[in-house]
Amino acid sequence: MKKFYLALILTLFIGNLNAQVVDDFESYNLTDYIGAQTNWSTWSGTPAGADDILVSTTTNAASMPTNALHFVSAAGGPADILLLMGNTFSTGDLTIDFDFKNDAGKSGYINIQNTTTAGSWHSNLFFNADGTLDVTDGLNAPVQEGTYTSGSWNTVQLVGSLNTNSWELFINSSSQGIFQSNELSAAMMNFYPVAGDGYWVDNISVLHQPYVAPNLNAAISRIDVAGLATAQRAPKMSLRNLGMSPITSFDLDFTANGGTPMTYNSGAVNIAPNAVYEFEMSQSVTLVAGLNTFKAEIVDVNGMGLDDYAADDIKEFTWNAIAPAPGKLVVGEEATGTWCGWCPRGDIALKTMEEKYYGFFQGIAIHNGDPMADSLYDVGKNPYMSGYPSGLLDRGADIDPSDFEADFLTRVIVPPVGSIQNGAIYDANTGNLDVALNTQFLSGVTGNYKLACVIIEDSVTGTSAGYAQANYYAGGGSGVMGGYENLPGTVPASQMIYRHVARAIAPSFTGIQNAFPSPVNTGATYTHNFNFNVSSYDSDKIHIIGLLIAPNGRIDNASSTTIQEAVNNGFTVDVQDESIKASAISLYPNPAESELNLLLQGIDEASDARINVYSLSGKIVHSQNLRLAQGANTSKVSISALAAGNYILQIKTTAGATYHTTFSKK
Repeated sequence: MKKFYLALILTLFIGNLNAQVVDDFESYNLTDYIGAQTNWSTWSGTPAGADDILVSTTTNAASMPTNALHFVSAAGGPADILLLMGNTFSTGDLTIDFDFKNDAGKSGYINIQNTTTAGSWHSNLFFNADGTLDVTDGLNAPVQEGTYTSGSWNTVQLVGSLNTNSWELFINSSSQGIFQSNELSAAMMNFYPVAGDGYWVDNISVLHQPYVAPNLNAAISRIDVAGLATAQRAPKMSLRNLGMSPITSFDLDFTANGGTPMTYNSGAVNIAPNAVYEFEMSQSVTLVAGLNTFKAEIVDVNGMGLDDYAADDIKEFTWNAIAPAPGKLVVGEEATGTWCGWCPRGDIALKTMEEKYYGFFQGIAIHNGDPMADSLYDVGKNPYMSGYPSGLLDRGADIDPSDFEADFLTRVIVPPVGSIQNGAIYDANTGNLDVALNTQFLSGVTGNYKLACVIIEDSVTGTSAGYAQANYYAGGGSGVMGGYENLPGTVPASQMIYRHVARAIAPSFTGIQNAFPSPVNTGATYTHNFNFNVSSYDSDKIHIIGLLIAPNGRIDNASSTTIQEAVNNGFTVDVQDESIKASAISLYPNPAESELNLLLQGIDEASDARINVYSLSGKIVHSQNLRLAQGANTSKVSISALAAGNYILQIKTTAGATYHTTFSKK
C-alpha cells in the first residue's frame, strides 16, 4: 500500500496539468466584447449582447500594460460575464487568482458557478465599499469574512481542495480563513455588478491539478458544526468515496478547538464509488465565542488502516460563533403555498435555520391558496411581502428565505427592549386555549409598541390534492434543495410533512396598537390575554408565539413555547385596562351571594362576547356567552357555584375589546 501511494503522488506531480485558463486582456482591442473571446461568455449566452461588455483600459491597471475589465452598474447589470474554467471540476485542486480594485466608494460582487449551465451557485464574494469582504456559500449562507484594501489593487486567491471541499481565501497573500461550500463542484466564474457596484478585474488565472482515483480513498467533504456561542452541536459530516472500490467501514478522529479527539466508528456500511455518505456523531461540542477550529481525520478504511491517498484524509473547518443577546428570539416569516414550485426553497431555509439556531430562531410559514392558509395572516402579510417564496426576518426588508441566515446573524446580537413569557389555560375537551403574554421591559422606551400572538403547528399532513407540493427542483436541474431534487415535480400529499404552519394570528398582522403606555419604565410588566380554539389541530404539535413589535414595525423580540410549557408557566389575567374601559363596566351588588348584575356601557358596535370569571390563581371558574348591542348593555352572571372569595371578571368581544373588573363572593 505504501509503494502504491508513493507512485501515485509521483504521477500527480509529474503528470500533465489540466488546461490552464489565463487572461491579462492585453491581446484584445478596446472594441472587443469580452463575451465573444475564448473561455468567455455571458449569462444570456449571447456574445456582444445586452449583458456583454467591452474590454477597457486604465492608466492604473494592476500591471502594465493597461487593459482590464471594468464592471459598473446603476441598477443591476446589464453586465453579466462568465469565465469558463474549461470543465466542471469536482475532484483535485483548483486555484483561482485575479486582481481586483473597486471604484471609490463602490462595491463589487463576483461568484463561482458549480456547473457549466448558469444558475447554480458554488460561492459568492461580496467586496464591500468599506474594505470588508463577505463570502457566502451557494445558498447565500455566510461562511467567511475578510478585508481588502478599498480603492487599490488587490491580489485575490482562492485555493480549493475539491476532494475535501476545503477552500482558503487569500488577499494580498494574507489568509482570510478556510471555508466550505454546499456544492462539490466548480465550473465558471460570474462577474455581475449589482446596483451601485463599480470595480476592475485583471490578470485572471485558473489552474486545476487533476486527481487520479486510487483503489481505496475516503475523504470528508463537509463538516457542519455551525451555531451560536454556547450552543451544543453534534457534528454532522459527509464522506465521499473517491476510490474505485466500495467503502465498507471507516473510522475517524474529530477534534474541536484542539481538545481531546472524539472517535467515530461507522460500523458496517456500503458506500459505492463516487457516492456521498452523511452521518452524525453521538457526542456534542460546545461552541465558544469567536473562532472555532474543527478537524476531522480519517484513520482507518475497510479495516486496512490508512487509505491509498493521504492528501485528503484530513479536513479542517473554522466557524466564527457570535454571542447572542440574552433572551433574544429572532422570527423568520415565510410566504409559501403548495401551488408554488419554488417554495420548497423556503421550507428548506426554515428547516436549516431551526437546526443551526434552535432556541434563537423561530420560523413561521404563512400559507396562501392551499388548505393550510389562515386568511387573516395571509392577507395581513401582503403589503410587506412580494412573491413566493418571500420572507421577513424580524419584519425587516422583504428577502428570499434563503437569505435569512445573513440577516439573522445581525439581529440576534441586538439586545431586545423587552422579553415575553407565555402562559396559558387549555381545555383539551373543547380545544379552548387562553393565552397570557407577559411582557417585561428590560429598558425604558417610548412610542407605539405593539403585541401580537401567533399559533403555529408542526408536522402537518393532509390527504387532499391541496396538500401536494409543486416542486420545480425535481430532477436536480435547478440545483440541490435539501432532497427535493430527488422528488417528483408534484410531490404527493402522502409524502409531504409541513412545518411551522401559521394557524392563527391575533389580533392582526400588525398587532395591538399602543399595547403599552408611553413612556414605559425599565422593569415594567404588562399582561395581555388572547383566546384561540385549536380543536382542529394536534395540540402536541402547537407552539404559541408572542411578538413584541417596535414602533418602526420591526419585531423587537419574541417568545415560543408549546401549550404544555405555557400551561406550566401559569395564566395571568390582564388587569391593566385603559381608564375608559375600567369605567365602562360595573357590577352590583358587590360583594354578592348568588348573582351579579352586569352593566357595560360605551359599546361602539354590536358584537358577540364571552364572560370569563377567574380565580386569583388564574383558573377559569365560570364562563358564559353574551350578545352586546351598541351603547349600554345589562346582563346577569350566576356565581352561586363559586366559593367565597375574590374574583376577576373579564369580557372579551369579537370586535377586539377586553374589559375587566373585580368582585367578591360572600
